[in-house]
Amino acid sequence: QGIFELKYFFNAGISKEDGGEDIASEAVKRLIKQLVQAEDVKHPYSDQKIVELLREKQKIDIARRTVAKYREQLGILPSAQRKQNSRKLLERMTLTQWADTRVDKYSKGMAQRLGIAQALMNDPELVILDEPTDGLDPVGRREVRELLLELKRAGTTVFLNSHLLSEL
Repeated sequence: QGIFELKYFFNAGISKEDGGEDIASEAVKRLIKQLVQAEDVKHPYSDQKIVELLREKQKIDIARRTVAKYREQLGILPSAQRKQNSRKLLERMTLTQWADTRVDKYSKGMAQRLGIAQALMNDPELVILDEPTDGLDPVGRREVRELLLELKRAGTTVFLNSHLLSEL
C-alpha cells in the first residue's frame, strides 16, 4: 500500500491539467522513441535492452513491461517483429542485396522503394503514398502496383496520390 501511495503522490504532483498522462511518462516515452530511432536496424533493441540503456544513460529505473506498454502506445513493434518485417520488406522491395549499402548511395528508385518499405514497417492499417512510383523503372512500377493490390487484399486502406491516371 505504501508503494501505491508514493506512486500516486508523485503522479498526482506532476500530472497534466487536462487529466492526461503524467509528464514523467511522456518524457520516458520520448526517450524510448529516441532510442528506437537511433538503433542499428540489424540489431534492434529488446525491451530489456531499452530498460538497461535508460538505467545506464538516463538514470531511469523502469520495468520491462512498462517499456513494452509505452512502445506499444507509440506504435513501435517488438524488436523481433521489427527485425522480421525489415527482412521481409527489403526482400519484397528487392533491396536485400543493398541492405549493407549506405542510403545516400541509393539511386532515386532504390530510395523510393526504401521509403515504401519504411511506410509498411509497422504493419499499418492505413498507408498514404505520394507518387509511389516516381523514379522507378517499368518493372519497379509494376512491383509497386502488385504490392498495393496485396495491401488491398490484406485489408489495408491505401490513399494514393499520383499525376499518372494509369496508376489510380
